[in-house]
Amino acid sequence: MANIVYFCPYLLHPYQIYCAIMPDQHTQFFPPDTGIGLFKHPPGWMLRWGIGMVAVTFAVLLVASAFIQYPQTTRIAVTLDSSAPYLQIVSPQDGVFSKWLVASATEVVAGMPLALLRSSTDWQEIQDLKQLLLSPPDEWRLKDTSLPTFSHLGEVAPLYVNLRNAHERYQWLRDQRNAPLLAPLATQMQQTRQIAADLQQQQELQQEELQIANRNAEQYRALLSKGTASQLEADAAYSRLIAAVQKNKDLQIAVTQNERSAGMLQERISGILQETRQETLAAEQQVRIWVSELQKAIQVWEEQYVIKAPADGQVQFDFQITPGQLLTSRQPLASLIPTQGERIYTAQGWINGADYGPIQYNDSALVRVHAFPFREYGQLSARVVYLGLTPSPQSNAYPVVLAFTQDLVTTTGDTIPFRQQLPAEALIIGPEKSLLRRLVNQLFTEKKQ
Repeated sequence: MANIVYFCPYLLHPYQIYCAIMPDQHTQFFPPDTGIGLFKHPPGWMLRWGIGMVAVTFAVLLVASAFIQYPQTTRIAVTLDSSAPYLQIVSPQDGVFSKWLVASATEVVAGMPLALLRSSTDWQEIQDLKQLLLSPPDEWRLKDTSLPTFSHLGEVAPLYVNLRNAHERYQWLRDQRNAPLLAPLATQMQQTRQIAADLQQQQELQQEELQIANRNAEQYRALLSKGTASQLEADAAYSRLIAAVQKNKDLQIAVTQNERSAGMLQERISGILQETRQETLAAEQQVRIWVSELQKAIQVWEEQYVIKAPADGQVQFDFQITPGQLLTSRQPLASLIPTQGERIYTAQGWINGADYGPIQYNDSALVRVHAFPFREYGQLSARVVYLGLTPSPQSNAYPVVLAFTQDLVTTTGDTIPFRQQLPAEALIIGPEKSLLRRLVNQLFTEKKQ
């Protein structure tokens, strides 16, 4: 053992420690001329070099601590909020929840259906019926020969049956009622027009015959005066003239009678059309009345069983509402963040009095949302925009508000969907301080304490 200590005089051996603690006992194990004596009576050069090395090391560490700086951070629990006041979406009445029609974080417009309560009326059939009622009656005929049959209209089914009956009568009056009455009249009118055309041709021929008979009568009258024609021939020519005149009068009477018949037929057709038109207008008015009543019934049904957005904005599912769940009237189901005006997303939390001092206005912060792991989605950048001056009487903590600098876009470029009161953790980054300053402040603090 003495040889080990001799060849390694600077090695702190357990026996050396023992000898240093009990100097009177070491001589019996190690003679004075061995290397262990160096620790009892070290030479001067060893002391000088050792102290110098310690001083240089301390100076290097001291200088390095003055240059090594890092920010002071404070962790607090926060919840996400929005500057726009959110609206609560509630159940219109007692009932059973059926289903959501939109997903959480969906941008909706005022009046947009969001959810349904259970009812005997089928939602899709109601939507098809509403679309159908937007068309005027004339367009219904162009689409289908009759209105479609809906089998799950529930409470509005009786009104729809009345509408179908009125619509069928309206179509019959407009398209089929006039057919059996107007068909024979139209045939007679066609015959009358044909007779008028024939009489017109006969009148033209008879007019020519009348002119010829008149010329013959004049000629025979002149010949009779000269004595070149007999009285019998002159009377025959005059008789032919009288017959032509009479035939022309008969044709004129036939034309007048035919025109009178055509006028009577036209008046009868006009009367039938006028009567039918009035009935058709009355039937159409009845259809419109049933359409209005049906639209009112659908509106009442939607007020009772359809949950709609009260304004434009983003809907958030803040409550666990599942299909089949019993609901009470005015029970909150979700919240809606309106889109009117500029929306600022914030994170609100409380900070203990011991951690309040280092935090300053406009300090940067990183927010980690618990529902979106920061290793996958990244962190949200924010800044301190409000520091409360008065602590809460209950918790003795100060309120702090952080505003996100890039809305809800994380450091990885992902966008986190906003949900009201979403829990998160904020890391507030204060000003940078050197290690030396921190050590000095700590020493002064302990000294004051």
